[in-house]
Amino acid sequence: MDTTQELSKVIWKRIVADLGIPVLGNPKIKDIRHLRKKVEELLDSIPFEEDELLEAMDKEFVSRWAKSLRLPLTDINIDTEKVDTRAEAISMMNKEELGKWSDEAYELGVLLLKLNYLPQICNETYIRFHFKSFKFEAEKVTLIGEDFKKFENLMRLDISDNKIRVLQNLPSQLTELNVYNNQITDIKAGQLPSLKHLGIGHNRLTGQSLCIVYWLMNSTSS
Repeated sequence: MDTTQELSKVIWKRIVADLGIPVLGNPKIKDIRHLRKKVEELLDSIPFEEDELLEAMDKEFVSRWAKSLRLPLTDINIDTEKVDTRAEAISMMNKEELGKWSDEAYELGVLLLKLNYLPQICNETYIRFHFKSFKFEAEKVTLIGEDFKKFENLMRLDISDNKIRVLQNLPSQLTELNVYNNQITDIKAGQLPSLKHLGIGHNRLTGQSLCIVYWLMNSTSS
């Protein structure tokens, strides 16, 4: 029986479930920063008050916006009933609960609701770029797969109290890393030039692994 629990899969499962994402695509986006700027412009152009009901977004306006990005536009079918309940859905979103696994989860959830889960932002590329922190403690994670490196904007990671044996595939921009109380015996992480804090106690490190930890920490100060 395969008991492998891969970190990325645990994260994506939580993102989809907690943020209510209906369909998760993966379109080719060359300039994610340009897309984020366009998203901010779109949000600024749509009047929104959390204590008022939203009116349906204008399909023609959204189509022009998507066309300006030269992105494939799937047919946007406005679900009137869903649109009318978006403000209510946002007011019911639990900021404290979402904050338990990421500081950015609530912000992304509100954005997705406001824009009615537009396919241009409801995709893995955009969502990966959004997150800067994850806290997935005691999730029975056993493996950090290669796909996790794609969260290239990630700065803070806490995966303590799991069952990880090999520390690997870490995003290079990390500044804080906590992997307390795992089963780590081997470290295959590359250099983490921005790392300022490494919490790695209560693992199964050998003398060689401890040398790698020393190298990791000292390579960040150069």
